Amino acid sequence: PNATWAYCMLDLESGLGYGTLNATEALSASAMVIVPILYTLAAQMADGQLGMDTMVPITQNLGGRTQLSQRVGSSLSVEELARYMLQYSDNIATNTLLEYLGFENVEAVCAANGYASVSLANYVMATEDNTANDNYVSCSDLCAMLFELYYNENSAIDGAFLEQYMHLQDDTEALGLLAQAPASLDTMNLNGQKTGKYNEVALVRDGESIYAMAFLGHGDKLEALQCAAKEVGQYCVETLELGE
Repeated sequence: PNATWAYCMLDLESGLGYGTLNATEALSASAMVIVPILYTLAAQMADGQLGMDTMVPITQNLGGRTQLSQRVGSSLSVEELARYMLQYSDNIATNTLLEYLGFENVEAVCAANGYASVSLANYVMATEDNTANDNYVSCSDLCAMLFELYYNENSAIDGAFLEQYMHLQDDTEALGLLAQAPASLDTMNLNGQKTGKYNEVALVRDGESIYAMAFLGHGDKLEALQCAAKEVGQYCVETLELGE
């Protein structure tokens, strides 16, 4: 009851949205800025501005969730940085690509394609939550960007890329939307969490059907927000009879 939260679910085959709550409202993004970053990378690859093997210097080190603290000062390829973002929700990888692409450029690419909720003011771990200094995105835009990425035919960041790398390599993988997902489902997810905030996006494939889910929440205990995300995910899976 103390939280501000939103969710959205999108059928990637039909484009039909299910059971949304505040889905178009821009909320504090945290690690979910990864999705607009991936979207911008894919757009620039399609335009020939960069490739998976483009080397990017690592200069950002604001701490938090990262596997790359010992790599600051070296360079990694776009593919490696994108992989660390997806597999570890890695703050250094995320901030390095934010710096490389530029805040205004990410906003502009997203806005030009109809994703006006994307607003970037700072690096991950440097933001003040829910202020003008924070980053914002909506659940509906997150799902729709995942839709475009999954069916992308113009760059190497596509459905195959997400299926290969969008699997968290730590114990936070099944705390939210996918906590009750049957083992028979193919799942992918990415989350961001801190005191008083929990955000997550997930892709769920059941045979030929595939769905995108997004959850953004803040203003209550982390565990309460994770529980809300868990209930949303469970409700969606059971209502659509996924895995049966």
